[in-house]
Amino acid sequence: MNTGLTGWLNPDGKFYECESWEHMDKAEELVKEYGYKKSECLEPEDDLLIKNGWVKISLMTVFGYEFGISFIRKLSQEQKNFLEPYVYEEYGFPVEEYDRKRLLEELGEISSVAE
Repeated sequence: MNTGLTGWLNPDGKFYECESWEHMDKAEELVKEYGYKKSECLEPEDDLLIKNGWVKISLMTVFGYEFGISFIRKLSQEQKNFLEPYVYEEYGFPVEEYDRKRLLEELGEISSVAE
């Protein structure tokens, strides 16, 4: 299923589309393209991108369809702007609940994930 809405989002808000099952291959391409260096422990390319401020957008299909939005660093304003339609289900699928809470916190709409 190609939603056209899954892929990698860089810190500048540039989106690199890929199918949900292609994230690892696309991550490998992006690590090379952006010149990120892997550590000696040979961390996976997707972890390396996320550690460098990227956002992984995937479509999970285990108990129905919902977006998974993976990130660990504070989002840039460009990333927030790109991700806002996902939070409000403008693409037809909800965002996984924990990810949705984190995104709402980033957008300033809730004060803490613990709420």
